[in-house]
Amino acid sequence: MSSESAHYDVIVVGAGAAGLPAAIAAADRGARVALIEASDAIGGTLRWSNGELSAAGTRRQREKGIEDSSDAHFDDVMRLSKGKANPDIVRLAVDNASDTVDWLYDNGFQMAPEVPQVIHSHEAYGTARTYWGTNQALSVVEVLDRLLEPHVESGAIDLLFGTVLESLQTNSLGEVVGVHVVDPDGSKCTVSGLQVALTSGGCVANPALFEDLHGFPPYLKAYCPTNTGHGLSAARALGAQARGAEVYTPAFNAVLVDDGPSSELVCRLNTIPEWRMPWEIYVNSSGRRFVREDGDSIDERERALFAQPGMAAWMVFDDAINTEAPDRIRKWYGRWADEQPEDPFTELYAFSSAASLEDLARKAGIDAQGLTATVKNFNAAQRREQADPFGRLHSPLPIERPPFYAIRFQGCSVFSAAGLVVNDSLQVLGDDGEPIPNLFAAGEILGAWQTMGQGNSGGMMATPALTFGRLLGSRFMQWDN
Repeated sequence: MSSESAHYDVIVVGAGAAGLPAAIAAADRGARVALIEASDAIGGTLRWSNGELSAAGTRRQREKGIEDSSDAHFDDVMRLSKGKANPDIVRLAVDNASDTVDWLYDNGFQMAPEVPQVIHSHEAYGTARTYWGTNQALSVVEVLDRLLEPHVESGAIDLLFGTVLESLQTNSLGEVVGVHVVDPDGSKCTVSGLQVALTSGGCVANPALFEDLHGFPPYLKAYCPTNTGHGLSAARALGAQARGAEVYTPAFNAVLVDDGPSSELVCRLNTIPEWRMPWEIYVNSSGRRFVREDGDSIDERERALFAQPGMAAWMVFDDAINTEAPDRIRKWYGRWADEQPEDPFTELYAFSSAASLEDLARKAGIDAQGLTATVKNFNAAQRREQADPFGRLHSPLPIERPPFYAIRFQGCSVFSAAGLVVNDSLQVLGDDGEPIPNLFAAGEILGAWQTMGQGNSGGMMATPALTFGRLLGSRFMQWDN
């Protein structure tokens, strides 16, 4: 990178869901942009996600006769977040979300014909406002790639692949005036710019930083490998605030290859009653049930799992349930997606079977006394000899016919709950609550807490990232810090 090419109007760190629209919008306005990307391709987390979007008042909703508003969307998000999301950031996101989805649509986004829908993978919205592409998140990447290409060809955007942020450059006034980076060949360089946007993702690919911010490891390894938290670390080194771990909400149904940190995803269990009512019970390491399995609140199950030791639980059942119940595996992942195990109970760590409950507990790592007592009580409630302590209603069969089975599942997520604190202009705030001059942020680096609080709201990661990137790109050079 020559010194002549290292001075820009705008520096965007991360070419993902937030960084791409930020760079495109800034270049549309005539800015000269450095788009810094640690990998060798654009897209970031979009290449690892299903690309759910959410927006109210879109053209697609009107075409399908669905009445919706950004106010209703805001109310739904705040309800699902338990009031713990940042209301200013949620307001900014939902008020501009329909423009973002329509913008994608206008630029050739191949929207799946069945959307929008109400989805139940997490606690559901009250209105059908969730969208995705025919090729999931890659449909979004295809649009952004087409919009990016002419700016790269014209030289308005310098796309610097394989370039990793090391730190932020400041002047004597404490203003951010550039970035220190490492080139693909390992050389250290400085890229100067009038304004810097950190859109480099979260930190789930950096177990040490993730645990430092959250207090527990990232149990799941299913994320963009460049989400190593370089942007978070660089901003924190300047005194930027980071928070949000206190509202972490795990997904409920992930089965991992082992119980170590950053483990590979094997499959997801079908634990959502709207899709499959439960026949099995869920127990913790003490062998005790901890939640109503057929309850209508996904969030209740997620929060209950978060409270268990190590966020670990086991689905327990017997031979009769194994034979008669609908398929409990929702989806296989990784190498198991192409070739599912012939007998997971003999081939995979998380799957255990035994001729007795005591042996099952020993194999699975569950307290045997607790498990046998729990199954005894469940069977009594199933036969209506006593009330179910959790109020469960759907119990087609007792758990009594050997062999017995257990599948270990793990609370985890594919994104960071904690992230940088920003104001409603997306300026990064220092510990004193004041903006760090010339420094902005958008996307997962803000943390899931900002837009989802203590819950999981469909589409409230990807859509705000795209939206905030567009807003930043259209507003660059307009602030007086």
